[in-house]
Amino acid sequence: PMVSVIEARALAAAGEHDRALALLRDTQRQQDASGERWMAAEVWRVIGDMHQRMPGADRAAAEAAYQRAIDLAREQAARSWELRAATSLARLWLEHGERQRAAELLGRICDGFAAQADGADLVDARRLLAATRSH
Repeated sequence: PMVSVIEARALAAAGEHDRALALLRDTQRQQDASGERWMAAEVWRVIGDMHQRMPGADRAAAEAAYQRAIDLAREQAARSWELRAATSLARLWLEHGERQRAAELLGRICDGFAAQADGADLVDARRLLAATRSH
């Protein structure tokens, strides 16, 4: 899955969004068929990113993919994957003026981490949370 995510990001950066999304969908189907769950939440999060960033962005598909990523991360008690997916979903909501929804989601997630924790994803989430509260 890691190689597929990296390759998909490279394809998207080259403007080949459809190929990137197809690669991620294939990876997701292979994971479902094999029962492999490692990185499943991250694959879904990146699928959401692809839907959000490709020409003719599909907000509903992006939101559904982010939510699927959050659900998978919660099932696995993978808090770091949950944090990344929640941050992506909150960012989508903020872009569409849904500040309160974004703040509630990020607040719940960030509260679950120790106050002194400072990983890059957590710092990003806290910065985004602060932005939801500053307007």
